[in-house]
Amino acid sequence: MSMVATQLHGAWNVVARFVYASKGHVPDYMIKGGVTYRVISDHLGSVRLVVNSADGSKAQQIDYDEFGNITQDTNPDFQPFAYVGGVFDQHTKLIRFGARDYDAHAGRWTSKDPIGLNDDLKRFWIFRK
Repeated sequence: MSMVATQLHGAWNVVARFVYASKGHVPDYMIKGGVTYRVISDHLGSVRLVVNSADGSKAQQIDYDEFGNITQDTNPDFQPFAYVGGVFDQHTKLIRFGARDYDAHAGRWTSKDPIGLNDDLKRFWIFRK
């Protein structure tokens, strides 16, 4: 089953549509300006390459360091997905993962995990007789 998400800008103008088919958190295709692009990601889900599906030309290439800092982006702002499939904010330089942000420069999350697990690890143990 595939899903479609839409990126809007300003006065609700459609910027791009994203088609999710094989991965849950990174799109497989992007449709922007009437052109379909293939979004290629690595084993972590980090977008590495965006290619024009019609002619195979490279639209964007992104390289990261081990913490997720962008070391090269041939077309900044072309599409919003970045390290591990998070959404990169050009203004704050943070990567958004739904409920919290990741700061690649610091190599850490900006807040605690909102799932609310406490430090009581006993509940993860299974006891048998």
